[in-house]
Amino acid sequence: MPAHDADEHDPTSGGPRAGHNAKLKLPTVVSDEPLRHEGAEWLKAAETQLIASQMLAVAGGGEPMSCQLIEDYDLVDYPELPEDHHDFYKRNTLRMELSRKNRLNEKKRTLLTLDAWDSLYGACRASTIKTAPMTFEALEKECDLSMRFAPPHLAAGHFDGPDDIDCVKGSLESLSSPLSTSGSGFGVYLLCEETTE
Repeated sequence: MPAHDADEHDPTSGGPRAGHNAKLKLPTVVSDEPLRHEGAEWLKAAETQLIASQMLAVAGGGEPMSCQLIEDYDLVDYPELPEDHHDFYKRNTLRMELSRKNRLNEKKRTLLTLDAWDSLYGACRASTIKTAPMTFEALEKECDLSMRFAPPHLAAGHFDGPDDIDCVKGSLESLSSPLSTSGSGFGVYLLCEETTE
């Protein structure tokens, strides 16, 4: 199966990712301390919107669907040749180029994931800013990636979308520690670390 170059999936190009998460809108959270039935209704409505926006997996800490379109080159299919082989230098050059494309693919996956997480944050922020100020403040404080695990120069301006969803769900379900449920920020730390190699 042919691999796809990362250039086809540039998150700034208006390409495949442009339509799936840009329209995400979550229902308004009624208050910081909603009644049980109000919380249950919000969770059902939010899940419906996440499914419609193809963001349910992302909310659970997974990759956006656009990342599945990016396929790496398997260097096993291009084994190293002995130095006395007439295509030795040609093969080495090819392997280096494919390795470069794989690294670029990984960076693209990171950017696409951060982009999707930011969309989740924006939707959570909009759903709480007027009616649930305490939850809104918790989102800003706890989900800013530049304040947490990821290297600041990569995470600045990005937010942990799955943790945002956990935060809102936690306030609706009256969890004692809603902000510690996903641990997804560590996943972004690993992603960002890989882009620096």
